[in-house]
Amino acid sequence: MELLKDFDSQQPAKDISINSVPIRYKGGGIYDPPGIIQMKPNQEQFWCVANTAADTFLDLQVQYDNIAQPLELVGMDGVPINADGQLYNQPKFVHHILLPPAGRAEFMIKSPKASVKDAKFLTLNYDTGTQGDNDPQRTIARIEREVELTATAASSFSASVPELSIDLTKVSGDRFSGLNQNKSVKERKLYFSETDPNVEPEQFYITVEPNQPKVYDPNFKTPDITVEEGTTEDWIVQNRTLEAHAFHIHQIHFLVLDSSDASEIGVLRDTINLPTWNGDSNTPFPSVKLQMDFRGIQKDTSITGTFLYHCHILEHEDNGMMAPIEVKSHEAWIEEEFRSQNAISRGFRPAQVLLTLIKDEAHLVSVAKLKVLRLVQSSTVQPMLSAWLHKLPEKVILL
Repeated sequence: MELLKDFDSQQPAKDISINSVPIRYKGGGIYDPPGIIQMKPNQEQFWCVANTAADTFLDLQVQYDNIAQPLELVGMDGVPINADGQLYNQPKFVHHILLPPAGRAEFMIKSPKASVKDAKFLTLNYDTGTQGDNDPQRTIARIEREVELTATAASSFSASVPELSIDLTKVSGDRFSGLNQNKSVKERKLYFSETDPNVEPEQFYITVEPNQPKVYDPNFKTPDITVEEGTTEDWIVQNRTLEAHAFHIHQIHFLVLDSSDASEIGVLRDTINLPTWNGDSNTPFPSVKLQMDFRGIQKDTSITGTFLYHCHILEHEDNGMMAPIEVKSHEAWIEEEFRSQNAISRGFRPAQVLLTLIKDEAHLVSVAKLKVLRLVQSSTVQPMLSAWLHKLPEKVILL
C-alpha cells in the first residue's frame, strides 16, 4: 500500500530539455522553470524543431491563453511539404505536430498579441501504450515579448551576428518530384513485435513477412530486404505490440500513403510514429502504408549499398529492433536474378538458363537495354535465342 501511495502518475519516464535548458521533474506535477523564447509583437518566425531524445515522443503545440495556435507546416524530416509536386504552393496548417524520436519539423508561427497573458510552447500528453513510457504534457518554453534594444545595443548585436544571406537563384533540385506518380514494383508487409517484458532478456523485432522474428545481427551475411535502385515499393508497417514505435530508415525518404493520422498523409518523411495496439484480437494492428523512394540514380543521387531501417526508440533498436536493406544497381540486380535461379549448379547449360529467364523476344530486348545482360557466346546459344541476338543493340556484352 505504501508503494501505491508514493506512486506519482505525473512523473515522466524521461526528463527533457530545450537547447540544453533542462526541464526536470521535481515531483507533484512541478518542473524546473521552462526555457524562454522571445518574439517581437506582430512577428512571424520560422522554427526548426528536432526531437533528439532517445525514447520520448513529443506532441508539439503552441498555446496562447490555453488556445492552440495554427502552425503553418513548412517541412518534415528535412523535406519541404509538397516536395513531390502533389499540392505545390498550397499551405498546410496544423494545431499540433507529433514528433517521434529522430523526427524533425519546420513551421511558421505568429507571435502573441499584446493582450495574451500566457503564451507557451509545450508537448501534449502522448499515450505510448500499457508497456510504453509515460510521456505527460509538459511546458517546454514560455513565449515572451522581446525586449527592445537600445540603438547602441542593436548596432553591437547586428555587427556580431550577421544576417544569413542565401542566393535563391542557386537553389535547385527536384529529388522528390514525381514520387506520387511512380507505380511501385512491389508491396511488402513489415511488423514490430517483442517478447514478454517480464521475461529476461527482453527482445525486440522488426520482421518482413513471411520471415520469422529475429534480433538484429551486426555480423549479418544476407540483408533482410534487397531492392533495385530506380524503383519504388509500397511498405505496410504494422505495430503488433502494446507500446508505440518509431519507424525510421536511413538514406531515403518515403511518401505517407495511409495513416490513422490524416495530417501525415501525403507528407514525405524518414521517421514515422506507429501507435500502440490495444491488445484486442478483434482490433486491427495499427499500421501505415508508405511509398519507399529507391529511385536514387534517376534523381542524380545514387543510393546503392547497404543500410538500416529500425525503431528509433534507443532501447528498442539496441535490443534487436533493426534490420539491414541492400539497394542494388540495375546491373547487380539483373545478375542476382540470374544467379537466384540456381540453374547452372543443377546441370543446365548457360543458354538454357537464359531461356528459362527470358519470356520472349521483347523481354530480352527490354532487359538488354539495361546494358548489363551478360550473354554466352553465340556459338552455344540455341537457335531461337541466337535469332533474337541480331536485333539487340551493339552495347550488349557477349561473353
